[in-house]
Amino acid sequence: MKYKRLLKLVLFVCVFTATFAVSYGVNATKWNTTEGVGSSSNDGLTLTIKGHSLNRANNFKESGKWYWEITIDNDGLALLGIGNAKAPLTLGDWATPHAIVYYGSNGRILTDTDWSYGSTFTKGDVIGVALDMDNGTLGFYKNGVYQGIASNKVKSLGNIYPAAGCGGYSSTSIMTANFGATSFKHDIPEGYKAFDDTNNLKLDIEADNYTIKGGTEFDTYVIIDGATNIFAEDFTVNYDDTLFEFVDSAVVEEDEQEIHYKEANNNDIRYIVASKGSDYALNNKKKIIKLTFRAKNVNGSAIIKVKEGLVANGQGVETTPTLLGKTFTIEKQSLGDVNLDGKYSLGDLAIASRLLATEEASWESFKPDTDLNGAVDKTDLNNIVEQIK
Repeated sequence: MKYKRLLKLVLFVCVFTATFAVSYGVNATKWNTTEGVGSSSNDGLTLTIKGHSLNRANNFKESGKWYWEITIDNDGLALLGIGNAKAPLTLGDWATPHAIVYYGSNGRILTDTDWSYGSTFTKGDVIGVALDMDNGTLGFYKNGVYQGIASNKVKSLGNIYPAAGCGGYSSTSIMTANFGATSFKHDIPEGYKAFDDTNNLKLDIEADNYTIKGGTEFDTYVIIDGATNIFAEDFTVNYDDTLFEFVDSAVVEEDEQEIHYKEANNNDIRYIVASKGSDYALNNKKKIIKLTFRAKNVNGSAIIKVKEGLVANGQGVETTPTLLGKTFTIEKQSLGDVNLDGKYSLGDLAIASRLLATEEASWESFKPDTDLNGAVDKTDLNNIVEQIK
């Protein structure tokens, strides 16, 4: 099955290479290497540019709230942000009012002046760019952590392109851009869209709670949003199997939809779903599938996302929606209070010892399974002792 993808843009200012192998539409954002000193590959998404130089993307925004991400692939003196059509592409210094960039080497913001801003960034970091042209602000995220407003003078730039570059004359930087062709590494800020998102149709993940206690089950939902007369959906859900165990899934409305195909492959689950007649078209926002996972009893965070997707309306017209996901955080539980009296005691150990080698049906109201493996064994007794000591 083929999934068409939209791409987003970013402007880079170092020697960097951005690898992003996806298909894209004619108007997808990519690096404009007909100007400046940069070169591109991978359908215009891989940009290589050398010291104190700037490249713009081929698309700009006039209004709206937009987000894109850049992964730093080496330790070159990378900087990234935004610029307008007047931003100089060969820079003797960074004193220009036509660009606003975040410098990885020292965490400062550079424009016609410069100031201390956020954390430094280097190889392996993912930098999110949040451009709010309606309110005139620019902010950045480092690995999902907001660094604050970098500038409130965005409106003075006019039409804005993503931009990036290098802070050293002899440096080389490598960066990978995601303008929205695939799910982002981190959540899009509320109210923002991916830079290339002109598609209001979305497949996303929702849940009642995004912070999960270790060892417990929780429900998530694949939802469609912005739907008009949709009768069939083909999508793949991806999850981190080091943190989550897939338990079960079912359509949310059994009288209205049916799963015709389901295939689990490692940490991917593909579904093909169809409506049960003309009365059951999907419109606006609707839950499609409920997926139940069990969180492993560890500390950690990971995204559950719709990895691939295609939908079709009642006339057979197929559309590729924007594919999204959500971050879930697991909080490890300190288990061992077998009798649930709010403390760890010899009584807890005694109960667990009596229930040794038994399974849940024999536990009455007690909680002797400290490692959540479905049985009471020596490990459980040792864990309780550790809590008592």
